[in-house]
Amino acid sequence: MVIDLDLCVGCHACAVACKSWNSGGMAGPLTDTQPYG
Repeated sequence: MVIDLDLCVGCHACAVACKSWNSGGMAGPLTDTQPYG
């Protein structure tokens, strides 16, 4: 994972998204199929 620390505000949204993406499993739906809701 690459993070631009100049733009980071410490909200940990990247960590939450990464955990969500990686815990979906092979049979889980991809979280980016409806990126806007």
